[in-house]
Amino acid sequence: MPDSLTALNAIDFKAPDVILMALEGPDAAVYLAVLRVAVANLARRAHIPLVAVVGQGGESWRRILDSRLDGVLRRPLRPEELYATLARWLDLPPPVGQAPDEPLPPSWRRACIDMDVQEYERALAKQDIANMVHFAHRAKGAALALHADRAAQLADQLELAARGYAPLPMDELQRTLAALKVAIARHFD
Repeated sequence: MPDSLTALNAIDFKAPDVILMALEGPDAAVYLAVLRVAVANLARRAHIPLVAVVGQGGESWRRILDSRLDGVLRRPLRPEELYATLARWLDLPPPVGQAPDEPLPPSWRRACIDMDVQEYERALAKQDIANMVHFAHRAKGAALALHADRAAQLADQLELAARGYAPLPMDELQRTLAALKVAIARHFD
């Protein structure tokens, strides 16, 4: 869902089995969304488990909201931890041993992060702040999963700028975006 309010409105139509919520900080909207989920649970007399996915900036929010959370996952996500957490709340079969790691081919991994960067660039051209945040965040996550530290750092700068936490003038945004593209290319060379 694009934002917490949209997600909460969707819950009114159909209650999910579990909610995964990204905690990036500092963001009062996240705090209010968690409180709204708690109130919705009380009104329904049913409990929808709330699992926080915590990035580097969300740790302070996790501590504040700890009593309202049913679980915490830290980024970068590890598939086995995600599976174990979801299995607590969903009717998932137990894992049948460790599945062999079958990483995506390098060309597919590159295509995934390139797509996020291109979408960020389109959003920047339109000054679409919500999508700038979304795709910079996705690019950062992809870079972290690929262990492309420099690319992750640059994508984080773009995300923080889009969120308004560390604003950058347009020429600096363009330079950071160009540096991100170079960092990605170097990672795959």
